[in-house]
Amino acid sequence: MISIVLTPSGIEYIKYLREIAHHYDTFIAEIPNVDGVRRYLNGEIDLDQLLYEIEYFDANYTREFYGMLRGLINNGVDVVPIDPYGSISMRIRVRAYLMI
Repeated sequence: MISIVLTPSGIEYIKYLREIAHHYDTFIAEIPNVDGVRRYLNGEIDLDQLLYEIEYFDANYTREFYGMLRGLINNGVDVVPIDPYGSISMRIRVRAYLMI
């Protein structure tokens, strides 16, 4: 069974998303599919290191959301990052920084 859950980006909604996600074996998250995210989800870097590599609009929400994703992984849920637009945005951002 596949379920699609759209939530507003507010910390108060993460607990509901966490409750839903625990009922599935795989959780596909719309987050950048970049090395830093994969390393964070695997526990290789901490969130502060990740924040240097991704774009975010609210640090508190990002901490809660990515913390939830890591918690899902620790509980046996496979988290798959997929966001082609975010990945393209990250590549443009990196190239822009390297040109400066």
